[in-house]
Amino acid sequence: MKRLIFLFITVLIIEADADAQSKLLKKYYYWVNKAELAICDSNYQEASDCYDKAFSFHRPFAKDASFAFKVNYQYLNNAERCLDCFKYLAQMGDEVDWYVNDTLKNVGLLKQMKRMSDTTKCLLNPGLATALLEISRSDQAVRWQQYEDQATAFAAFRKMDSINLIKIKEIYKTYPEISDYTAGTSPILCAFYTHVSKAFLFDPKTILLKDVRKGILSANQYAFYEDEWKCMYIDVQLGDSNNTIYGTNAYFIFMIDSLAFFLEPNNVKKINKERKRIGLSETWGDFIKKAKYVYTHDTEFHFIPRSNLWYLPEEAAAEIEERVKAINNGECKGSYFVVPKELRL
Repeated sequence: MKRLIFLFITVLIIEADADAQSKLLKKYYYWVNKAELAICDSNYQEASDCYDKAFSFHRPFAKDASFAFKVNYQYLNNAERCLDCFKYLAQMGDEVDWYVNDTLKNVGLLKQMKRMSDTTKCLLNPGLATALLEISRSDQAVRWQQYEDQATAFAAFRKMDSINLIKIKEIYKTYPEISDYTAGTSPILCAFYTHVSKAFLFDPKTILLKDVRKGILSANQYAFYEDEWKCMYIDVQLGDSNNTIYGTNAYFIFMIDSLAFFLEPNNVKKINKERKRIGLSETWGDFIKKAKYVYTHDTEFHFIPRSNLWYLPEEAAAEIEERVKAINNGECKGSYFVVPKELRL
C-alpha cells in the first residue's frame, strides 16, 4: 500500500513539473512572437524588451538569442544586453566573429565578448558533434555525385537515407539531449528528416515532439519539419495538398519568377489550434506577416528559411497569370507582390 501511495505521489510530481514546464514555454513563445512582430514593425526597443522577458522564462533557442543580439547590437547599441545574449551563444559554441565584424564600432564590447567566449563553458557534446558531422559528410558525398540517370541517383539516395535513419535512431538512443546547446546552433541532424521521412514514411513527430515538450527543440522548428514531411510525402503521394498541419507548407508560400505568392489554407482555424497545442502563440497570420517581411527587406532576420519559398522558372508565365487572376477574382484567398530584385532567389 505504501508503495502504491509513493508511486501515486511520484506521478503527481512528474505531471506537476511537466505542467509547469509547459506554462513557462508558452510564456517564452508568447514574448518571442511579440519580439519578432516588433522587428517587422521596426520597433527595435520593444523587440529587445520582449526578448528580455522571453529569456526570463526559458533558456533561449539559437535563433532567438541570435536575433536578440542583432537587435541590441545593430539598432540599439545596448552592450549589456548584447553580452547577455552572447553568453547563451557562447555556450552553443558560436564564435565572436560570427556576430561582430565591424571591430571599430565598439572595441570595449568586442573585448568583453572575446573574454566571455574564452571563459564560458561550452555545452557542445564532442561525440555528438562528431557523429553528426560524419553523417553530413557521407550524405553530401552521395548527393553531389554524378549519376548516369535519375533512377540510379534515386537508388543511391534511398540507400543513404536508409543508413541515415538507422544512425539517427542510434544517436537518439546514445545522447539524452540533442539541442542547440549540445549539437550546435545549426544541428546537422535536422537536415536529414526531410530525406528520410520522404523515403521511409518516418514521421519526425516520432522523435521530435517529446523534445518540443521538454523544451530542447523549438516548436517553430518542429512545425516546419512536420509540415515538410507532410508536404513532401503525404501530399505528394495522396494528392492532399490543402490540409497543412501548422501552415508552413511550400504549397502556400512560393515564388514564381519575380512574384511571391501567399495563399491562405482552407483550415486556418485548425492550423491555429494545432499551433497552440505545441505552445505557440504565433498564429498563421503572424507567420505570414514575418514571411512577407523576409521577402521585402534586406535583413538578417530570417523568420522562415529562404528555402521555404519555391522558385519556378521564368517560362511559367501562364502559371503566374492563372495565380494572379484567381486571387484578383476572389477565387483563391491570398496575396502576391513583386519581390525586390536584390532579394530574389
